[in-house]
Amino acid sequence: MNIFVSWSGGLSHAVALALREWLPLVLPPVRLWVSSEDIPKGRQWYENLSKQMRDGDIGIFCLTAENVNSPWINFEAGAISKALPGSSLWTLLVGGLEPGAIRGPFEQIQHTVWHKTDVRRLVHSMNYELAAGGLPKAQVDSAFDEHWPKIEETVTQAIAANRQIVYLQDLAREEVGFFKRHFENVIIRGPGIIYADGCKFENCTWAAESVESMLWSLETDRRKAVDGAIGFLQCRFIKCRFERVGITGTPELLDKFRSP
Repeated sequence: MNIFVSWSGGLSHAVALALREWLPLVLPPVRLWVSSEDIPKGRQWYENLSKQMRDGDIGIFCLTAENVNSPWINFEAGAISKALPGSSLWTLLVGGLEPGAIRGPFEQIQHTVWHKTDVRRLVHSMNYELAAGGLPKAQVDSAFDEHWPKIEETVTQAIAANRQIVYLQDLAREEVGFFKRHFENVIIRGPGIIYADGCKFENCTWAAESVESMLWSLETDRRKAVDGAIGFLQCRFIKCRFERVGITGTPELLDKFRSP
C-alpha cells in the first residue's frame, strides 16, 4: 500500500519523516512517500508529486497550528480527493492542534490527535485497508508497542525544537475572547493581561516579575481600569511559558500564580 504524506513547515516535516521511518516497522506492507526524501535529484518535482498523488492509496496530512490553513496543504488535499475519489484521506494533528480548530477542506474528517491511543487507532484503520483485511490485530499491537517509544521521542523533540511563539497583541487582533482553545509547548509573550476562567495550566512557567506586577482582581472597582485584557474560557495550557503577561481574575485564581 502506497501512502502519500503531506507536510508544510518545520514541525510537520519532522513528523512526516518520523512516520516514513516508523510506520513500515509496524505495518511492513506500507510504503510512505515524502517529497523531500523521495523525489530523485534532477527530476521535475511537480511531475513526481502529481504522480504520487495519483498513485497513492492513502493520504496522510501532518497538520499543525501553523499550516492548517496553508494554501499548499489545502491544494494537495483537493488534488488527492479528485485524483483518488475512493481513497482514504487522514489527518494527524500535532503540537496541540485540536479538531475544534479545523476549518475548510479538513473540517469533516475524523481526525487523529498526536496521542498514543489515537495513533494506535489510526494504525489499525490503515491495517484494515490492506489486502485481505491486513495483519492480525495482536501482531500490529505488539509491533506498535515495541516501536512507539522511538517515534514518541522523535516527535516530542521536534515539538520542543519548533516551539511556537504567540504574541498577545496578535491574538487581540483576532478577537477579545477564546473558548476551549488548546496551547501546548507555546511561548505566550506580552506585554498584556489575560483573564482566565475555567482554564487548566499544566507544567507552565511564568516570568515572576511580570505576574506579580500585573495581578488584578475583577472583584473590585478596578474592573473598569482593566484595559486590553484578553479572555480565555475553558482553555488548556500545557508546558507553556508566559513572558511579560499578567493575570486578572478572582482572588482564588490570582492566588495560584502568586510567588510563595
